[in-house]
Amino acid sequence: MILPVCILPFTYSRLLQSNMQSSARELGDLRSFISADKSIRALLALSYDKRQVDFDLSQLFKAHGWDKIRDRLALCYLHYEAYNVFSQDLDYSLLDDVLVNEKRLRSRIVAGYGRGFLFSLYLKFISLKKENPVYLGRPEFANFNFEIDHSLVDLLELSSGRVVKLDWVLLVLWHLRTFLGEQELGRLLKSKHHFDYIYDLLTDSQRELLVSNLLNYSASIHDPELFRDQII
Repeated sequence: MILPVCILPFTYSRLLQSNMQSSARELGDLRSFISADKSIRALLALSYDKRQVDFDLSQLFKAHGWDKIRDRLALCYLHYEAYNVFSQDLDYSLLDDVLVNEKRLRSRIVAGYGRGFLFSLYLKFISLKKENPVYLGRPEFANFNFEIDHSLVDLLELSSGRVVKLDWVLLVLWHLRTFLGEQELGRLLKSKHHFDYIYDLLTDSQRELLVSNLLNYSASIHDPELFRDQII
């Protein structure tokens, strides 16, 4: 299965990759990062009924907290994807699947990071695009069927402790389960085999598909670090 390139909003994606339980100084830098993005400030002004875009972002953080701001922004983006309009009257059901998946993954990610939420949001965007007639002729959307099911979470628990880049681990495990089968992958993980050993078991075509899909996801969330800093 080809993983679609589904470009998410740049600043918002980068925020979900950041540690939102950082020190006060670092949080100040994050607020500056948000302030520099006029589109996010405009969405926040619309969502929280601010009369001016240039409102006090610090007070908004104090009053609502990052999680609620994160959810509201996600709803704005999803609502636009579904209805082609930014609005204060949001369809809150659009976020249900994202929050269910995030809760399912919360115990496996380092506290403060939102990559489980980010990956779930990516999947939700694809599901909305699949309903859009514009994407009917594109097989990577029409044939896409990725679910964060219980067996995948069970494999995640075998593979590692809490991680920061949970989304990457999920994607790799999903591919390995597809290629090797759930039982065989579970056996390899229980035996504590290194990823290099498992990777060597794949065929050339399987390796090519895995790397291609990781590149597509990297482009979608604006995260080149895995390919810049590590060897797959």
